[in-house]
Amino acid sequence: MSSIQPRQWIKATALFLSIILALSVAFPAQALVCRTLGDHRSVCIVRIERSAKYHWEYRVALRLDGVDQPLERYNCRDRIRVQANKTRVSFDEEGVGDLICRLVKS
Repeated sequence: MSSIQPRQWIKATALFLSIILALSVAFPAQALVCRTLGDHRSVCIVRIERSAKYHWEYRVALRLDGVDQPLERYNCRDRIRVQANKTRVSFDEEGVGDLICRLVKS
């Protein structure tokens, strides 16, 4: 009868625990909210963060028709978006800004 050496037992236990740990870790889901809107085939919200200071303002990264857009701020109270170059643009009627504000309101 062969006995297991202490080193082998420690290695086997460490391997077993590593496998259990790797299987139990939950990775964050990549759930995109995508809609068809106007002349865009798909408007997907890749990332959205609410401002801590202004609860009506959101920083949003979009993917329009498969192309990633730069991060922009959407102000749901004044219905404007601030582009990356600091240009302020009013929401289009039934456009992306309305979609974002509708989604975060509900």
